[in-house]
Amino acid sequence: MGKRFIFQALLASLLLFSGLSWGKETSFDLGPAIFMMYGPHYRGANEERLYTIPYPAFIYKSDRIKAENAFIFGKLYQERHLTFSMSMVGSLPVGRKENKARQGMPSLLPTIEVGPMMKMDIWEKKFNETKVNLDFFFPIRTNFAVDILRAERNGFFSVPHFALSMKQGKFYSNLTAALMWGSAAYHHYFYGVSHLYATPERPSYQAQSGYSGYHFTLVQSYRINKLQLLYFARYDQLKGVAFRNSPLVKKNDYFAFGINISYFFKIL
Repeated sequence: MGKRFIFQALLASLLLFSGLSWGKETSFDLGPAIFMMYGPHYRGANEERLYTIPYPAFIYKSDRIKAENAFIFGKLYQERHLTFSMSMVGSLPVGRKENKARQGMPSLLPTIEVGPMMKMDIWEKKFNETKVNLDFFFPIRTNFAVDILRAERNGFFSVPHFALSMKQGKFYSNLTAALMWGSAAYHHYFYGVSHLYATPERPSYQAQSGYSGYHFTLVQSYRINKLQLLYFARYDQLKGVAFRNSPLVKKNDYFAFGINISYFFKIL
């Protein structure tokens, strides 16, 4: 729990000071939050757990940058229906003693993915007070496994996806359909087995680049004054992935779901 909390705090600090500007169009909310998720230890794992993480939540918005604890989105170039930006997302660690398939192997550190992203506005419609958008996103990010004092580069990961979003007042809903692709180094970090950690039940395995599965994700949120409620559900399918022969892949599909409760104070 300690490492997870430290990771969240470091990520929040990094996002806050990654070139954010304070101008007339800037808004900044800060407050306590708790995140709860039930899902697998990693994609392809057959062991699941409940994650409960308290953390300092924030939302920063300006004319060029939007940042929250889970991501950062900064515009580099924009035309009428096309936007190029930089984006950042993070993930949670898996301890060496938490997962049976990985026992005796190094822990999976928390990761940060950073890279450019293209957004294409496909369709937009307004029904009374309800706004509906269909967009296409194409990010290509470099993955870094991070610890307190070090960062290890682990190749590239791309998640091209369509997103159908709806906003009505304080209610927001987003449905995403995504394909995933990873480099050999990225897949090897999660699914490779060095000969040093090979056993009769877990033979050595060198991961390859290629198809990394698909997923559908539904996120919905509602804000009541200072209180924000968010919940999500995600279905992942790994059938036919490039690392399907890894001894660490124990399951071809899974569901994950969770909630997030935040209470914000307006700073700017």
